[in-house]
Amino acid sequence: MAGGGHFVSRSEVAEIIPPAGTNTWYPLKHGDLINAVLQMVDSRGWTVTSEDWGLARNDLRLFGVIRLARSSSPDWQYAIAVKNGNDKAVACSIAAGLNVYACSNLSLSGDFVISRRHTSVLSLDNLFSQAVDVIDDSFIALETTMETLRCQEIKGDDEARACLVKAAESHALNSSDIVEAYREYRNPRHFDFEPSRYNLLQAVTQVNQKYPVARYEASLKAVTKLFGLNGHKPELWK
Repeated sequence: MAGGGHFVSRSEVAEIIPPAGTNTWYPLKHGDLINAVLQMVDSRGWTVTSEDWGLARNDLRLFGVIRLARSSSPDWQYAIAVKNGNDKAVACSIAAGLNVYACSNLSLSGDFVISRRHTSVLSLDNLFSQAVDVIDDSFIALETTMETLRCQEIKGDDEARACLVKAAESHALNSSDIVEAYREYRNPRHFDFEPSRYNLLQAVTQVNQKYPVARYEASLKAVTKLFGLNGHKPELWK
């Protein structure tokens, strides 16, 4: 899994030392970013129920998910996705998400709502004091989209299969996983079957959990656009 990354504990992330900076580029220690996000969570009185962290590109890239004991639905909980890159290619970023209780499927609200390049010294306190209200609004918008997807019907198996092929073409799935995703849609392991866009989303996000860190992050980004989780028209049904 070396090329795609590996999952680690928060204490292991804290031991990662970033490379030296330059006059125009300032690395950010992964552990410092995690601590700043957790302080933001604590400032709102939110409770963390679980967290997962992954490292990729020789530990230069971080991707993680913090799950919160907070939601307006019995079916999912709020989550915050975090990423950082000390390879001069990825910004320090966070995004709102929903984590489905029954299966741990993760859906993100879209583009990372707070994103800063490492081209100046980052003030994490200032960055996340601005982020917290944006994150809160994104949770609400994402829940609204999920409820809408529940009400939108998939009209037959042909439409479901066509959508999964398009999902693979858009890199939300590996092409070798189309059949598995279709079986998960028709016979969901955690839900009763309903021919809805929501259930198709759950099938895709069930399958992509097995991907290595970097591939998983890319899949989530594609899923966001395909299902309209970013508030735009879903690309699967344009």
